[in-house]
Formats: sequence, structure tokens, C-alpha cells
Amino acid sequence: MREVAERDFTFAKYERLCHTLRESGYGFLTVIDYMGQPPSESKHVVMRHDVDRKVANALRMARIENEMEIRSTYYFRKARGTFEPDVIREVSDLGHEIGYHYEVLTRSRGDYDKAIHLFEEELSAFRAVCDVRTICMHSRPERRWDNRDLWKKYDFQAYGIEAEAYLSLDYGQAIYLSDSGRNWNTRRYKLRDEVDGCDAPEVNTTDDVMALIRTGRVKRLVLVVHPNRWSEGALEWGVSLLSDTVINMGKSVIRLMRGGGTNA
Repeated sequence: MREVAERDFTFAKYERLCHTLRESGYGFLTVIDYMGQPPSESKHVVMRHDVDRKVANALRMARIENEMEIRSTYYFRKARGTFEPDVIREVSDLGHEIGYHYEVLTRSRGDYDKAIHLFEEELSAFRAVCDVRTICMHSRPERRWDNRDLWKKYDFQAYGIEAEAYLSLDYGQAIYLSDSGRNWNTRRYKLRDEVDGCDAPEVNTTDDVMALIRTGRVKRLVLVVHPNRWSEGALEWGVSLLSDTVINMGKSVIRLMRGGGTNA
């Protein structure tokens, strides 16, 4: 049992990460909280979850956080197996912010007019379940379209949306860390999951992240966590590891084909 508990990307490890943040004196903010938060010298962390699949994992994380009086933001896709109204409501009832993880430009194959109509339809479906005030693009690195480009033609505020997580937040002086690629800051496996003007130290494992937190040097932290990447049993953990390994190999090929740049 000890061996399993010490593996990275387990729920036990995530719980330790949350405890480390609390013990280190961090305040917790949702994305919408962060938008209305004046600059502060106090330590805080924005907890963001991109729910690409495995909604049961998202609910598990939401319950872990609720037990620690942590509020975070969960972005759900409008996709089969992910758009589960009962689960979304339960996560919301636990005190977390719900947002829309949109991918409409990709799904419309670059047709902006089709994309915005699809955005309106899917946003309405989410708002029939709970309040939605912020959105966050879902990346499909194997496709050439960046869903954020939709807002070069349209204005998300016209749809009652107050923020897009990649575009609206001021990341100045913040450390942005995402578990994309099954590591926290190896850019080789992050084709679009980056933000401008935000440097991050070279940390790979969750233990590295906790060590960074304990130094006390980081006052503003943004953590992006994909619940489908985290697991409990050894079998699920192994399947997740294999899946991420295959995906990372694909990302390496894509980066090579696109000239090896740091951003797709």
C-alpha cells in the first residue's frame, strides 16, 4: 500500500498537495474570485481543473477539496461522458465554480460562424444546469485550430461571460503550473497549455511542486489539474501512465513537424 500511495498522480498525492498548500498559508481562489481580487501581498493559489473526461475523478477531487474547505474551478467539456448534469450540480453544490471548457472552433474545423453558434448552444446547455461566468478553451494539439482564436472575431462578454481563463487573468508575478503531459513544467509536452508573461521554474513531479511551495518564495500560484490524470488503484494508474506516454510521443512528433517551437 505504501508503494501505491507514494506514486505520483494519485488521489493520495493530490491530497498531500492540498495539505501542503494549506499548511504553507495559501488562500484559495476560484477563477472568478481571482478576477475580482485586488493585488495583494498575501499568498494565494488559483485552483483550476480541466475536466476532459472521467467526471467521477473530478467529483472525487471536488470532495477532497470540500473536506479541506478549498474552493476551486472546474471546467467541463460538452462531450459524451463528460457533460453529466448530476455530477456538475454536485460539484457546484460542494462550493466550486463551474465553467465551460469549449472546443467549438476545432469542432467546426475553423468555421467561425458555425463555432459561435455551437458556443451559444453549449453555453445554454451548461446554464440550464448551473451558473457559468467563466470559460476556458480545450486544446486539441493534433488539430491546427486554437479555440482561443474565436475571440479575435467575437467578444465573449457579449454572452455574459466575464473571463476566459487563458486570456483574461493577469498572470504577472504568478507561477503557472499545469500537469499537462504528466509533469508540471516540461514544455516539450505542452503545446498550448501556456500563458504569456508567466515564468515557471523547472519542476516535474508533484513532490517538486510541494518543495517549491514550502520555500515560501511563491506568493501567487496558478495550478491547472486534469482529474483524468489522477487515480487510486494500481491498474487505473498504469493505464493512465500508458495513455499519457503515448500522447506525449504524439506531441513530440507534432512539435517536430511544426518546427520545434515552444507553442503550437
